[in-house]
Amino acid sequence: RYTWNRFNKLFIGNNFISDIYDDSRFTYIRVSKQKKGLMMLEASLEGQTEIIEAKYDSTNRMYTVAGIFPEFTMKYGSSKIKIKRADSTTAGEY
Repeated sequence: RYTWNRFNKLFIGNNFISDIYDDSRFTYIRVSKQKKGLMMLEASLEGQTEIIEAKYDSTNRMYTVAGIFPEFTMKYGSSKIKIKRADSTTAGEY
C-alpha cells in the first residue's frame, strides 16, 4: 500500500524504513535503525506544508503517525524520504 525510495545516499543510508502500514486511522512506520535524532514528518494539507504529529517507540523502532496521508515526507536535516500511499481508504477521523 505504501511506496518509498529505499536507497538514500545521504545521512540516513539505505533501507532506513523496514515497513509501513496503517489501520485506516494511524500510520505505522518501522525503521531498521535509528542513527541519530528523531525524524520530522511533514505533509501538504490544503496547499500548506504542515508538520505531522508522530510518536516514536524506541523499543520497537516504530513511528506512530496520527492519521493517514496520501503523501508525506520524513526528514532529518537535508535527508528526505518521500512516502506515498496507493489509495485513500480510511475509517474516518479519530
